[in-house]
Amino acid sequence: MKVVGLGLQLLFLAFTIRAFTTENIQIINDTQKFLDGLGDRIVQWGLQNVGSDYEVAAIMGSQSSGKSTLLNNLFQTNSTVMNEKVRNQTTTGVWLSRDHTHNIIVMDVEGTDGASSEGNQNFVRKSTLFALACSRLLIINMWENQVGLYQGANMPLLKIIFEEYLALFSNMDQHIYQRPRILFVIQAHSGATHLTSLAQTIMANLEKMWDSATKPPELMNQSLAGYFDFEFESTPHLVLTPDHYKRRVSSLRQRFVDLEREDYVFKRTHPNSIPADGLELYMTMVWEKIRLNENLNLPGQHELLARLVCDRISASLLEEFRPKFASHLAVLNEGQVIDGLGSLMRDWGLDILGRYDQAAGSYVQLVYLEKRELLLHSFQNEVSKLFTAQLRNMRLSFLSGFDNILRDAMTKGDSDFAATVSNARASHERDFIAAAEAASTCIDAVNLDWEFELEELRRGMAQLTKVCEQERKSKIPIRVSRTGSVGGDKSMTTTATLYRNGKLVVEVDTDCDDMWHGLRGRVLVVVRDGDGKACGVTDLLHCTTRGGTFDPFTPSSGTNIFHLQFPENVARKAVTLDIYQANGGTFGGLRKQIPEAVLAVLTAIL
Repeated sequence: MKVVGLGLQLLFLAFTIRAFTTENIQIINDTQKFLDGLGDRIVQWGLQNVGSDYEVAAIMGSQSSGKSTLLNNLFQTNSTVMNEKVRNQTTTGVWLSRDHTHNIIVMDVEGTDGASSEGNQNFVRKSTLFALACSRLLIINMWENQVGLYQGANMPLLKIIFEEYLALFSNMDQHIYQRPRILFVIQAHSGATHLTSLAQTIMANLEKMWDSATKPPELMNQSLAGYFDFEFESTPHLVLTPDHYKRRVSSLRQRFVDLEREDYVFKRTHPNSIPADGLELYMTMVWEKIRLNENLNLPGQHELLARLVCDRISASLLEEFRPKFASHLAVLNEGQVIDGLGSLMRDWGLDILGRYDQAAGSYVQLVYLEKRELLLHSFQNEVSKLFTAQLRNMRLSFLSGFDNILRDAMTKGDSDFAATVSNARASHERDFIAAAEAASTCIDAVNLDWEFELEELRRGMAQLTKVCEQERKSKIPIRVSRTGSVGGDKSMTTTATLYRNGKLVVEVDTDCDDMWHGLRGRVLVVVRDGDGKACGVTDLLHCTTRGGTFDPFTPSSGTNIFHLQFPENVARKAVTLDIYQANGGTFGGLRKQIPEAVLAVLTAIL
């Protein structure tokens, strides 16, 4: 039972492999309709990911000339062949098959003199143009006894090929589109006439056909060799010498599969511009143009295909990533900062572009690069939302940390507080720039702007500093000292302290070193706000009189302390104190020391 089971498995596997590699598909039927299913068959053939690494060969010729038989033996396909007992047409329309081991797609075109094509030269012309537009190699199948005959040697077909080629390729850049290669395969070759002689006969007829073909005036004097590459092969008779036929076909096959051979039939001078995954769409567009008798512009069709496919690839990639964008944006909208978001966005971008390059890189390069830039722009628009939200949250987080530092430094002295603010600003800017730069370079050539958020951070820190300074000053008393000479050998030192509840304490040290004259100290304290305007002034403070150094009864130095009270709103507005000192006299004696702007306000207050 195990042996039988294994045998069945191997049989099933062999059948599966053969079906996978040789199953053909009709793409155009006898009513000139393009049929669905080629895209799925490309997948079944295993060609969906090969890009441009494949070839297309088309075979044309008379009905019942052995086209399908040749394909089956040459490429191991499974095209239906004619029953010798009932000579009826087998291939109608256009069929595609895949070589059983190599990336070769074979196009089998309805016989040019088939019953279904009788009187329908319109379809022959259309299918010929389609084969020219979609294949890299045309195989013309004929028998030896047909060489030299007009109908049998496919001369009408070749004339159509020439005329359609001239209409299709004559104005195209030959540096971009290589000229067609036509391989004549002469079947049932007896060997009595050498292949070289048969080729010369065919070429002579081709030259005559070329001369008689309808050509634009500017091409009337152009030679046939300048537009086509012709090659010739032959096979013996299949029925009379089957073993010899198989050996010859096996040898001929090497020209199709051995890339190292000098006579490899698919030698490229230009890359294939239609990747396999876009072949169905391309063939559909080409056939629709041909069916409607519209002018077929191959470069335009290639470009249109590239645009459609590249747009589809870009849209699919972005659609796949949008849920990731949305989920991360939701986290950011909650105010959180996502660690490693820059690296994450960079990985997303590299993944998107890498997959785009792999899927679209084989299409028309100008279109591929143009759509790549648009994809990059669309990706940048998506990640910029994340980036903007991340920067906003980072800025708010940095401002919160900066505010905490300021609060902790509230009780420090002025110089220490200023140093703390300066250091905190510098470190927060530096850390923010580093974090923003790390998050901004998502992928090569995409740098998101973070300068605006940096300026917002700076403005925010400046505003917090201002508020903190105001709060700090609202709690810390203002203390100002002044020392100076008031004439001769007489000096005064005054220290004024204004508390935020309005209490003012003025401490005055007076010292008289004059031998004969005493010191009568006078002090005036002016309160000024943030605009420099006077908002309060004390009465003229009279200090204890100090005697001269020769005065035995009056001390020459001493201290007076005055306690005064300002309205609380004056104390809250206060920014600084001005101290004016004099020896004797009244307020009028101090006028000369007071600036005119302050004096005007003081006069109004007093």
